Amino acid sequence: MEGSSWWPVGIATGFDETSVFTKWGSLPLHWDEAILTPKWWSEQSDYWGRWPEVKFVEKLNDDEYGIWCDIGDFIAQIIPIPTGNHVSRLVQNEKLNLAVKEYVTLPVAGINRSGDFVLIFPKKSKVFDIIGLHKSLISSQFTTPNDELNWNSRLKKVEDKLKTNTLWRAPHHKSTLGMPRLNIVNNRPSPIMISEKLLTEVEHLPMLRQAIELEKVDEWNTEFGNNSMMRTSTGGLAHMTYDVMVMAHAQCRAFGKTDSKIESYLAKVDRIQADLGIMRLVRMGVPFGLVCAIFTLWINRAGMFESWQLPFIVFLSMSIISWIAYRILEPDWRQL
Repeated sequence: MEGSSWWPVGIATGFDETSVFTKWGSLPLHWDEAILTPKWWSEQSDYWGRWPEVKFVEKLNDDEYGIWCDIGDFIAQIIPIPTGNHVSRLVQNEKLNLAVKEYVTLPVAGINRSGDFVLIFPKKSKVFDIIGLHKSLISSQFTTPNDELNWNSRLKKVEDKLKTNTLWRAPHHKSTLGMPRLNIVNNRPSPIMISEKLLTEVEHLPMLRQAIELEKVDEWNTEFGNNSMMRTSTGGLAHMTYDVMVMAHAQCRAFGKTDSKIESYLAKVDRIQADLGIMRLVRMGVPFGLVCAIFTLWINRAGMFESWQLPFIVFLSMSIISWIAYRILEPDWRQL
C-alpha cells in the first residue's frame, strides 16, 4: 500500500485502519486487498446506481487518485483515500446532472464511504466538451459571481503551508464567474487532489481556471472571454495560471515529486510581480494629476492663483501620460 502511486509519500506520517495521517492533516483511508477480487464486489450493498455483476477484476493501472480496474463491461476507479463526493454529486444532484450529463462521461454507479470510494464508468468515454458544459452551467444558473476574496484567501493558505517565495493576490473582473468544483482527468470527472482537500477545499472556482488547467484557453476565450477579464492588471489569465501552478506544486510536494516546468514557472513569478508593481506605481500618477488639476481650478476661482493655465495643463498632462504609460507597461496576458 505504501509503495502505491496513490500513497502521498511526500507528506504521509502514518496510518491506521481508518485514516492516513500527514503533515497537513488526516484523511479517511479505506483499503482491503480483497477489493481486487470478484467476491468483494458481489458482497457490497451500500452502493448507488446500477451496480454491475462482476466476474473478474483486472488491475489496469494506478495513479495519484487511486486504482483503475477492468471489471468486464465497465471501468472502475477505486479511491482508497476519498477526498469528497465531487463526482457522485454530478449524478445524484438531479438539477446538476441535467446540466452536465451531455458534456462529460458520468459514472453509472459507485460507493460513498467518507466520499467517493468507488466509481464505475462506461468503458467508452465522451470527449469532454468544456464549451458546452460551461454554457449549460450558465444557463442552468450553477455559476457564482466573482468571489475574489475567497479565491485569494485560498491561495494564501496554500502559500503559507508550502512556504513558497511567491505571494500573489489579484482583483478579478466582475465578469469572472465561478462554477462548481469539477476536476477532469482523461475526459472523466475525478475526485479532487489530496493536496487540495488537505490545504484548501473550495466549492466553486473560476471557469477560466478550468480552461487553463485543461489547456483549452484559446477555445474558451473565443466563446466566453473578454479583454477586461483576461488582463493581467485584473488578475486574469496570469493569476489564474499561478493558481493552477501552485496547486500542481502542492500535489508534487504531497507525492514527493518535482516538476521542472512548475519550478521554472514559479521562478518567473517575482519578475511578473515586479512588472505589476511598476505598472501600479505609474498608475498613481493618474489620480494625483487629476486632483492637482482640479485643485488648480479651485484656487483660481477663489482668487488665490492668477496664472493657473500652465499648472492645470501640466497636471492634466501628467494624468493622461500616466494612464498611457500604465497601459503600455501592463504585461500582455497573451505572452505570459
